Amino acid sequence: MDIRRSMRRFHGLLALLALTSCRAAENKSLTELRSDLRSTLSLASETKLFIRQIEADRVPAQFRAAHASYLREEALRRLKAVRKSEQDAGDPNKFYLCAGQLEALSGELGVIGMRSDHNALAEAERNIDVIRKTLVDAGAEQ
Repeated sequence: MDIRRSMRRFHGLLALLALTSCRAAENKSLTELRSDLRSTLSLASETKLFIRQIEADRVPAQFRAAHASYLREEALRRLKAVRKSEQDAGDPNKFYLCAGQLEALSGELGVIGMRSDHNALAEAERNIDVIRKTLVDAGAEQ
């Protein structure tokens, strides 16, 4: 009888440990997601400020191209990290959303680096506003 009781306790303890570790992994994924959303929002906000500086003619052409390239590489680096985190997520929908916004941001930065005419910059700024709103609606400011 004592062996059976010990075995039941042992199995109960194993089940408890398994549930606890799953919960810890879920919390880690949520923490990573919040961080990814916030950093993507930050990058989009920096891009919007950069566009405004270009429009105000405060940025030399060489710096514009180099900084847009730097920001684009940062977006692509974050995209790679988000896709890696997404594989471990229980509910990957927000990871997909974040990845999609990083892809869109990367595309806008490609345009900004190559073109500086007012219409292209205005269009890029509108698109960045949509990206920012999408991220805020997904909880990036929480």
